[in-house]
Amino acid sequence: MIDRFVAESSEYEFKVAIETKKPRSWLKTVCGYANCIGGELLFGVDDNRNVVGLENIQEGSEYISRMIKDKIVPIPDFFLTPKIYKGNFKSCK
Repeated sequence: MIDRFVAESSEYEFKVAIETKKPRSWLKTVCGYANCIGGELLFGVDDNRNVVGLENIQEGSEYISRMIKDKIVPIPDFFLTPKIYKGNFKSCK
């Protein structure tokens, strides 16, 4: 999965963790994608494309969904897709 991404660009961005204290940092990216041609925000991936994973994928997915729905008006179309990486649930995009 991660091999197809060479580096961050206008179409995708990596986030090593879900920033709960400063969600505005990644919510701005969601808004930017919603106002353009779209894109992918990959959580649990560092800037060097290393999959570091998320501690609690279910809780993280629910938090991301809730923040997008509560903070962005109008609510953009988005998909949360947990991914299995080498046999483990490791990232969420």
